[in-house]
Amino acid sequence: DEEGTEIDTLQFQLKVKCTRNPKAQKDSSDPDELYFNHKVYSKHIKWVPIGNQADLFGQVDIRPVHDDILIAQLRPGQELDVVMHCVKGI
Repeated sequence: DEEGTEIDTLQFQLKVKCTRNPKAQKDSSDPDELYFNHKVYSKHIKWVPIGNQADLFGQVDIRPVHDDILIAQLRPGQELDVVMHCVKGI
Protein backbone atom coordinates (compact mmCIF):
# COMPACT_ATOMS: atom_id res chain seq x y z
CA ASP A 1 0.00 0.00 0.00
CA GLU A 2 1.69 3.19 -1.24
CA GLU A 3 -0.97 5.60 0.06
CA GLY A 4 -0.43 7.37 3.37
CA THR A 5 -3.10 7.17 6.06
CA GLU A 6 -4.10 9.38 8.97
CA ILE A 7 -2.05 7.07 11.20
CA ASP A 8 1.30 7.56 9.44
CA THR A 9 0.92 10.80 7.43
CA LEU A 10 0.71 14.51 8.21
CA GLN A 11 -0.44 16.94 5.52
CA PHE A 12 0.66 20.56 5.24
CA GLN A 13 -0.36 23.35 2.88
CA LEU A 14 1.57 26.40 1.73
CA LYS A 15 -0.55 28.95 -0.10
CA VAL A 16 0.83 32.46 -0.56
CA LYS A 17 0.20 35.07 -3.27
CA CYS A 18 2.28 38.22 -3.79
CA THR A 19 0.41 41.47 -4.48
CA ARG A 20 1.34 45.13 -4.87
CA ASN A 21 0.87 47.51 -1.97
CA PRO A 22 -1.42 50.27 -3.30
CA LYS A 23 -0.32 52.57 -0.47
CA ALA A 24 3.41 52.33 -1.27
CA GLN A 25 5.34 55.49 -2.07
CA LYS A 26 5.74 56.04 -5.83
CA ASP A 27 9.51 56.59 -5.55
CA SER A 28 10.14 53.62 -3.25
CA SER A 29 12.37 50.76 -4.39
CA ASP A 30 12.11 48.74 -1.16
CA PRO A 31 10.34 45.41 -1.83
CA ASP A 32 9.17 45.27 1.80
CA GLU A 33 7.20 48.47 1.16
CA LEU A 34 6.15 47.79 -2.44
CA TYR A 35 4.72 44.27 -2.06
CA PHE A 36 2.62 42.16 0.28
CA ASN A 37 3.71 38.55 0.90
CA HIS A 38 6.81 38.80 -1.28
CA LYS A 39 8.86 36.72 1.15
CA VAL A 40 7.54 33.24 1.89
CA TYR A 41 8.68 31.81 5.21
CA SER A 42 8.22 28.46 6.93
CA LYS A 43 5.69 30.19 9.24
CA HIS A 44 3.29 30.22 6.25
CA ILE A 45 3.13 26.40 6.25
CA LYS A 46 -0.17 25.27 7.81
CA TRP A 47 -1.13 21.82 9.07
CA VAL A 48 -4.20 20.26 7.42
CA PRO A 49 -5.65 17.51 9.67
CA ILE A 50 -6.55 14.23 7.95
CA GLY A 51 -9.37 12.08 9.33
CA ASN A 52 -9.53 12.34 13.14
CA GLN A 53 -6.11 13.99 13.54
CA ALA A 54 -7.73 17.23 14.76
CA ASP A 55 -9.16 15.33 17.74
CA LEU A 56 -6.05 13.23 18.25
CA PHE A 57 -3.55 16.13 18.10
CA GLY A 58 -5.93 18.94 19.14
CA GLN A 59 -3.70 20.35 21.89
CA VAL A 60 -0.44 19.95 19.94
CA ASP A 61 0.86 22.75 17.71
CA ILE A 62 2.00 20.86 14.59
CA ARG A 63 4.21 23.16 12.55
CA PRO A 64 7.80 23.63 11.36
CA VAL A 65 10.29 23.95 14.22
CA HIS A 66 11.65 27.29 12.94
CA ASP A 67 9.28 29.98 11.63
CA ASP A 68 11.94 32.16 10.01
CA ILE A 69 13.24 29.91 7.20
CA LEU A 70 13.00 31.77 3.87
CA ILE A 71 11.45 29.46 1.27
CA ALA A 72 10.96 31.80 -1.72
CA GLN A 73 10.81 35.42 -2.84
CA LEU A 74 7.88 36.36 -5.08
CA ARG A 75 6.76 39.28 -7.19
CA PRO A 76 3.20 40.47 -7.95
CA GLY A 77 1.22 37.86 -9.84
CA GLN A 78 3.35 34.98 -8.55
CA GLU A 79 2.00 32.55 -5.99
CA LEU A 80 2.80 29.25 -4.32
CA ASP A 81 0.08 26.64 -3.78
CA VAL A 82 1.75 23.51 -2.43
CA VAL A 83 0.42 20.44 -0.59
CA MET A 84 3.07 18.48 1.34
CA HIS A 85 2.86 15.04 2.95
CA CYS A 86 5.14 13.85 5.75
CA VAL A 87 5.05 10.06 5.99
CA LYS A 88 6.44 8.22 8.98
CA GLY A 89 8.73 5.39 7.89
CA ILE A 90 9.12 1.95 9.39
